[in-house]
Amino acid sequence: MKLIQDRLQFAFMLNTSVQRDAERVTAKEIEYVSQELDDSLGGLYSLLSQELQLPLINRLMFQMEKKKRLPVLPKGQVRPKIVTGLEALGRSTDLQRLNTFVQQIAPFGESGLSSLNISEYIKRIGTSLGVDMDGLIKSDEQLAQEQQAAQQQALQDQVAPQVAKEGMGMIRDTVKGDQQQQIQKEKERGRA
Repeated sequence: MKLIQDRLQFAFMLNTSVQRDAERVTAKEIEYVSQELDDSLGGLYSLLSQELQLPLINRLMFQMEKKKRLPVLPKGQVRPKIVTGLEALGRSTDLQRLNTFVQQIAPFGESGLSSLNISEYIKRIGTSLGVDMDGLIKSDEQLAQEQQAAQQQALQDQVAPQVAKEGMGMIRDTVKGDQQQQIQKEKERGRA
């Protein structure tokens, strides 16, 4: 009887038939099993999310807005998105793939990492973690302004000691000139 049950579970791709029986099962094993299940069902979850769940959610939102149980949301600003199947697991998988990618190009040193668009990498990490990125990451314009301000500050820091040195030299020359004029006047008074 147990043999027939095991064969039926395997034929219908039940988790218990393909997942090993152990105290701890790795995330890679779960990912493999879920990929197998998704492949065997032909992306049924994705299809159902778009063909059944999304229209249902839109209809429910419309009804709730009419009954004033949900505030009227601005058109084009808020759109529901159904995340099911592997797509729901995909965010953590994307993060793992991003980190693996960076680890793979790290041995190439500065040349490998310099070709990486850091701001896009940061955005993708935030997205993979489900973080709202609006306003969190500085725009290219903000970065350019900060870089320009830093360059101006560095230039001022470099020029300021030079200007101070020249200013001190001018003051010294002026004082020397005044002293020489004073000495010259005293000499002229002494002759007179």
